[in-house]
Amino acid sequence: MAEIDLNAENLKYIFAEIEKKQASFAGRFYAKLFELCPEVEELFKSVGMEMQGRMIIQAIGIGIKNIENLDDLKVIFYSLGKRHRNYGVKPEYYPYIGTAFCSQFRL
Repeated sequence: MAEIDLNAENLKYIFAEIEKKQASFAGRFYAKLFELCPEVEELFKSVGMEMQGRMIIQAIGIGIKNIENLDDLKVIFYSLGKRHRNYGVKPEYYPYIGTAFCSQFRL
C-alpha cells in the first residue's frame, strides 16, 4: 500500500472525496465498526443510521476545516468527546473507531 502524505491540503482533498460518497462511506464505516466491536451497535439502536451517517461526515468536516487551527480543534473535539461519553461511548471503543475509520482508505 502506498503511503499518503497527510498534510492539510491532502486531508481537505480526501474529505472532499468522502463528501461525494458520504452515504456509502458512513455505511461502510459503521458496518466495519460493528464487525470489530459488536457491543457498540447497541449504542445506535435508537438512532437513525442515515442521520448518524450525516453527523459523522459533518464531524469529520469540522475537523478538516479546522485542521490548521489546533487550539480550536482541541475545543471542538473535547466537546464532541464529552457528548459521546454521555451517549455511553467508552474509551476502549476508540481504537475500534480508529481502525474502522482507517480501513475505509485501504487500497
